[in-house]
Amino acid sequence: MRSKKLPRYFTVLAILGAFILLSVALIGQNKRLEDTQEKKVLEILDNASFASEDKNTNAYGDGGKSECLYLWDSGDDNSVVLHEQMPRILKDMKVSFVEADISREQIPTCSGFDKVIMGFTQYSSVKEQVTGILDWVSEGGSLLMAQVPQLDATAQWVLQRMGIDASGHSYYRTPGIRIKDDFMLHGSTEDYKIDNSFESSLVVALGEESIVHMVSCDDKEIPLLWESSVGEGKAVTVNVGIYEKSFRGIYAAAYSLMGDCCVYPVINGAAFYLDGYPCPLPQGNSPYITKVYGKMDLHTFYINEWWPDLSELSEKYGIAYTGTIMENRDNQTEPPFQVMGVRNRYQQLGSMLIEGGGEIGILGYNAQPLCVQGFFDGMKEENSDYEKDLFLRYWKNKQDMRDSLTEINTFAKSLFPRLKFAVYTPPSNILSEDGRTAVRDTLTDVTSLAGSYFGSSYVQEQEFGVAGDGLIETPRITSGVNINNEMKLSSLSELNMHYVNSHYMYPSDALNPGTDEAGWPSLLEQLDKYMEWLEASAPYIRRLTGSEMAGAVQRFHYVQCSYRSMDEGVEIDLDNFQDEAWFIVRLNKWKPQAEEVEAEGGELVHLQGSLYLLKASENHVEIGKKAAE
Repeated sequence: MRSKKLPRYFTVLAILGAFILLSVALIGQNKRLEDTQEKKVLEILDNASFASEDKNTNAYGDGGKSECLYLWDSGDDNSVVLHEQMPRILKDMKVSFVEADISREQIPTCSGFDKVIMGFTQYSSVKEQVTGILDWVSEGGSLLMAQVPQLDATAQWVLQRMGIDASGHSYYRTPGIRIKDDFMLHGSTEDYKIDNSFESSLVVALGEESIVHMVSCDDKEIPLLWESSVGEGKAVTVNVGIYEKSFRGIYAAAYSLMGDCCVYPVINGAAFYLDGYPCPLPQGNSPYITKVYGKMDLHTFYINEWWPDLSELSEKYGIAYTGTIMENRDNQTEPPFQVMGVRNRYQQLGSMLIEGGGEIGILGYNAQPLCVQGFFDGMKEENSDYEKDLFLRYWKNKQDMRDSLTEINTFAKSLFPRLKFAVYTPPSNILSEDGRTAVRDTLTDVTSLAGSYFGSSYVQEQEFGVAGDGLIETPRITSGVNINNEMKLSSLSELNMHYVNSHYMYPSDALNPGTDEAGWPSLLEQLDKYMEWLEASAPYIRRLTGSEMAGAVQRFHYVQCSYRSMDEGVEIDLDNFQDEAWFIVRLNKWKPQAEEVEAEGGELVHLQGSLYLLKASENHVEIGKKAAE
């Protein structure tokens, strides 16, 4: 008797059924992952819900005084360098200030201000005015001596009144800074080295009444930042003599030491970007991988080592990675732009990213910056080989840029149709005006541009804020996996300036032979130590995705505040306030124990020393002592 055979179509139906079940499972997984990305902690608001401009309306103190008078000298090269930074520092701290160029206009009367910044180095040419400023300080004013003066008889006389018992006749090359107390957020007692330092600081001996906050990180411990009493007033002196963007936080911290208190808005956010990921993973082998892992190809390394290591780092420190998708690795800049990636591989990489609480933005069709022929014309000579090093190929016109962006946008949405790709990271942090316009016109979901905080002759420098075209600028401060001295110093500065940390890396950074001969495990250890430092320095900083960072920057950009110091507290009023705003509060005169302080209209946490972090939930906040129980 022959055994019965199932009809052939039963087998076909079984295969089809299994395929349908698998498809439903994948659709369900994608929906779950997309729902995960959509549940944002901090939404980007419509810019129209804010006032149209971020006006500098901060008012300080009583009697309707302006808060600060900033004096600089356009005929003084050093003063001009500081002037590239100081107005922005004051603007971001929302300080109401008046600036006066002492070489072109008369110095205003100090009595109309609570604070004065001396941002020039040549005292002898305005000796009478400088004398008047010091007399004003001695009567109760607050002075920030932001620049190291040129040594002459007038400067020596001024320094003596600023708490200096003696000073040398030459300048000192400061190897780095050492923070002596808790006046700045720094998390540890480690030193912060200064690369390419020069003779910029004065060798001084201070009187016992001076409070020294920062010294040089060597055996000499030259005072670099201190405060001293001048009669009934206070003077804060910065003796660093370096005025680069990576030092902004030092000058902001110095400014906050003046007056009874200081309140200024911050971003409160840390973001970590993986540029060009998801992407086509490289094939073949690398000597820096086989040296450590044996006969392991690159694809296996990224799946089995690199990503699990980053995932562990994410779990350890609460990092929410923002990947920015790239479709292929070619250098094509002319249409047609076609689908090149294997869709299920991208879905796998993107799903792992989102499952870890991350987000997906857009890098581009490939890694070619959006610029046309001539963009690098007139660049500095030292970058003459940049085009060759980057294998740069120009785009012929803006339409080709748009077409490539349309392709990557279509490709990304085909993988995750319910996602909004809100973040754009420019390849190599290069973005021409034509490229920016193409992004804005083509990637309609993009609300933020995450480029570089520090510019160069070809990289466009960004500031935190909302640009005139409505796009939110969320620049990255540090990069890569080899955390050098400059990055540490920049991170320190921005924690104290904006209470922000923003880092990015490319997957290929793990293969860069110029970073660390010991390979990926050593580079991973550096990242781990960097994150450990960040957690110790800013334990309350929020770990945000790229779009959440944009929401935080948007609120920071628009909010304005006025504050009044009372005998035992501070009153704060906010304008252009929406749902929340964050502030650093420094209490200079009123110094209660941390557990004795409370806030009405917000939440207050003690950071260290006289520094507090305030989350305002209403447009009026009062900080004061807790009532006795």
